Amino acid sequence: CTLETRGVMNEVVNNLRQFFNGTSYHLANRNCNHFTETLATALLMGDRLIDGNPQPLDKYPKWVNRLAKTGTSFGLDHGDVCNAWLEAQIATGADKRVSHDLSTSSSSRNISQTTKSSSKKKKELTEKQKAVLAKLKKSKG
Repeated sequence: CTLETRGVMNEVVNNLRQFFNGTSYHLANRNCNHFTETLATALLMGDRLIDGNPQPLDKYPKWVNRLAKTGTSFGLDHGDVCNAWLEAQIATGADKRVSHDLSTSSSSRNISQTTKSSSKKKKELTEKQKAVLAKLKKSKG
């Protein structure tokens, strides 16, 4: 499914403004090529953005941002590196929609993984909690 209407296009561009504005520009991490990749991902991937499995655009040339990605790999990132897939999801509202195939939904995978990992971890008391517990035991004893 592709986004076709002018209203949807305007909505996507307006939503991308939160990521691409005058103060967020960075030569290596958030430049005009990042914007075009994110916009193209939003427009061309459509409903495929819902499942949360990042897939690069087949037709988007890899060389376009090669220099910027090289700079980022050398530590020129300043913490705000463009994630075209995630930002396209947010721009289209796909991050708030549910996948049609619930068995492959990233949110169901994340919930089951979180449940499994949290059940394996043994919770430990902080020093402050241990001190309060010790006081309670002394007062009862």
